[in-house]
Amino acid sequence: MANETTLRNGDGPLFGRHLPAPLAPREDTLSSVVRDAMDSTREIVRDTVALGVLEARNAGTDLLHKAGETASDVGPRIAWGAAAAVFGVVGVVLAIIALFMASAAILPSVPGRLGICALIFLAVAGLGTYQAARRKRAST
Repeated sequence: MANETTLRNGDGPLFGRHLPAPLAPREDTLSSVVRDAMDSTREIVRDTVALGVLEARNAGTDLLHKAGETASDVGPRIAWGAAAAVFGVVGVVLAIIALFMASAAILPSVPGRLGICALIFLAVAGLGTYQAARRKRAST
């Protein structure tokens, strides 16, 4: 038994009896309990901080990984869309120039042709403004 001692020599009245081990003074016992509690608290805090750091790294890595995947998936699509928009605008401008030059056979006056193109552009701009200002109807 850890806390008790036994007389082994068989002498005297205490033969075969168990004696309790001497107790440490109360201050030493209390201080050791407090010391053990503080050590345990330090270990728990250290482990909790380590787990928090690990979780933060994993969350950050996952977020960066997802952002990288999204960028690698969406980036080329955005680039191709932008290139298509630029080439489309250039194509429209060239088509308008070609129509303007071809209309010279019908209307030789340059101011007249510019006026007609201006009216067409104003009509398209007015239609676009109307469509943009119109409220969307609630679906039933």
